[in-house]
Parts: sequence; structure tokens; C-alpha cells
Amino acid sequence: MLQDMFGGKIKADFLDGLQRFGKEYNEPSSNVQIRITFGGTEDKPLAYEVCIGFKPKKEVSYKQIMDIKMDLLGQEQMVGGVILQSLFKQCELLTIAPENASAFLMDVKGQVIVAVYDGFKHKKVCTVEELLS
Repeated sequence: MLQDMFGGKIKADFLDGLQRFGKEYNEPSSNVQIRITFGGTEDKPLAYEVCIGFKPKKEVSYKQIMDIKMDLLGQEQMVGGVILQSLFKQCELLTIAPENASAFLMDVKGQVIVAVYDGFKHKKVCTVEELLS
């Protein structure tokens, strides 16, 4: 399954991104989050935002999270599809309307932990591996 193929890569990309954005904002990576929401368009099905203390700072692309300029292998599209499927699955399981869903990914002692929200209401906490399974 795609999750099995890309799960380790997704975790490593987000962990590296959280640490890099922490350095950029002079914050410990434990205070940095990457918020994922549904983008609402076919060209941009997911939106990624860097947050500090759960406050949005800037919108980024998956390429920026991976810290690459050009995506010759199409990793952003492949990985984005896996994340998109996983978030839709969580919306169904937790009865969240996709337009209200958001997932905050954070570094907790070297693990990528995901907090899923329905608007401002906390619904679930899991590892990124659990989210993708």
C-alpha cells in the first residue's frame, strides 16, 4: 500500500521540516507545528502552514517542507495523495466535515505527533504512522 511505501518518508520529511522551521524562527522544534487543511481546489488539495505555538506564521508547500527547489520525481504529488486519503479517512471516522478539519503535526521527543481538530474542537492525537495506516 502507498502508506507503507511513503510512511517513513513522510515522517522524516515532517520531522526535518519542523526542526528546520524551528531554526528559521529561532524556536525549539517542540514549539513548531505544521498545520494541514484541505486546500479546496484540484490544483491544491492540501494546504500547509507553519505555526509557532499554534499561531500561523506562513503558508508553505510540501517542497518547502522537504527543503527542495524542484520536485523532479513528483514526490509532492505522491505523498500529498497519501496524506489526502489519510485525512479524508480521519474525517469519516471522526465525523468531521472536511472544510472544518485540520491536523497539526508536531515534534514530540523525535516523534511526529498529529492532533486532529474539528474547527477548534480537539478530536484525536496519534502518531503520523497511525494517521497514515
